[in-house]
Amino acid sequence: MRRRFFPAVVIAAFPLFVGCGGGGGGGAAVVATTPLKVELSWAARSRVIAGPASARSAVISLQQGNPSTGGSIQFPVINRQDDPATYRQSYLSPTAVRPGPNLITVVFYADKDGAGAVVGVASKAVNIASDGTGTGDILTVAKVQSVSVIAPSFRTVGQSGELTVSALDGNGSAVAVSPGSATFALQSGGDYLALTADGKYTAKAVGSATLNATLDGKTSPTVTLESRAPGATTAILLAGQSVKLGESKALSVSFTNPDGTPLSVDPSQITFETVSGADVAQVAAGGTLTGQKVGTIRLKVKIPGAESVATPVSVVPAGAITVTLSPLQNVAVAETKALQVSVKDGAGADIPLGTEGIQFALTRGSEALSVSTAGSATGVATGYGIVTATVAGSTSAPQAVFVGTIVTSGSGLKYLEKVVGSGAAPVVGKSATVNYTGSLLNGTIFDSSLNPGRTPYTFPVGVGAVVPGFDEGVRGMKVGGKRLLILPPDLAYGASGVGSIPPNSTLIFDLELLSVEL
Repeated sequence: MRRRFFPAVVIAAFPLFVGCGGGGGGGAAVVATTPLKVELSWAARSRVIAGPASARSAVISLQQGNPSTGGSIQFPVINRQDDPATYRQSYLSPTAVRPGPNLITVVFYADKDGAGAVVGVASKAVNIASDGTGTGDILTVAKVQSVSVIAPSFRTVGQSGELTVSALDGNGSAVAVSPGSATFALQSGGDYLALTADGKYTAKAVGSATLNATLDGKTSPTVTLESRAPGATTAILLAGQSVKLGESKALSVSFTNPDGTPLSVDPSQITFETVSGADVAQVAAGGTLTGQKVGTIRLKVKIPGAESVATPVSVVPAGAITVTLSPLQNVAVAETKALQVSVKDGAGADIPLGTEGIQFALTRGSEALSVSTAGSATGVATGYGIVTATVAGSTSAPQAVFVGTIVTSGSGLKYLEKVVGSGAAPVVGKSATVNYTGSLLNGTIFDSSLNPGRTPYTFPVGVGAVVPGFDEGVRGMKVGGKRLLILPPDLAYGASGVGSIPPNSTLIFDLELLSVEL
């Protein structure tokens, strides 16, 4: 809105009797006319004389004021002097007017000689008396009491524009503002916004600037103009970043203009959004990441108008660690259960784990077990699968996870029934023929009758021909049955071990009873 200053126009009529007269006899009617004396009160100009400013000229006209025609009179233009201070100016019209009803109109112009934009118009019906009274005040100047800057909430970097102001008088009524009347000034953020005194601005970099404006000695409240990134700006949170557990580290980010050049950004405008893994790390407002648990936090970096894709940042152990899957874990068929794992540092202390802190993998046995990367194990069929867990590049030893119902005998033998046979049971002292595959808990197969060139294995039952756990497990079966045996070391090769079987090994035997001697 542009500032319009309405000068106070006080109209006074000074009678001047003009006419013709004669003595004695009748004469022509005498018409009283008078010049109009006008006092203009010009408001102070808000800007230097060289620039555009508030009203600089005025033209006064009267309707029904012409003594001969009763039409309208327009007086010559009245120019404001080149003095920015408030002053009063007396003006005597060169044309006489007729007393009586008149409509006076004052038009104010932004430039001298009645040129430029019309910045104000005031009209008033008056009754000019023959003695010059009856005009009263034509216009009371609207004095600015408050100023507000009219500004967009934001602009994108590279955009330019021009700010304006609105003004109110003491009654809360709007006061028009002419071009260049207000003076604008930055209060902060000169790195992000260029601003001239007449309100022209250019957004230079992503950030916020504060500014205000002054008009007729009144200063506006401070407003904030935000510079945002252009629509094609790229925000990048550098991939592959990590921070050690307990360490604080500033994240690396960058921003580029649509043409690929770096975009300058006020650090206070950069924010981070946690997409997942909030338990893994704490992110300070300035982008400093503090590791709280080993794992992965996914973040976006944002500036006004642009944001990055969700990017993983890892929290890693400060030193060497040991990852161990708990042995003999068991899940029922169709059951889902979280696998248990322990992670310890070099001193044997537990390492706290958070989101995506562990990556699980099923290396064998998918026909029996399904395992998600997060460690959810689901039983598919009775049997077992071999699983590993990896934390920050350290991988556990493979470990068997069993599926089905585990039965434990009085001796400590454990087994799972895969298929219950319907044939004859083995007889102590007589032979039984089986197919078998023997494995360690880490999945290593140490022997199998199913290997190429091998035949089913026949042995006498109950006479110590095989290790105790194997013998006991077979005796509980019937021909056609399949059983998974889990032999503790004391029912297998004990502390001595044998061949490729290490000492104190728990063994797994996958058995099928083919026939028995009756």
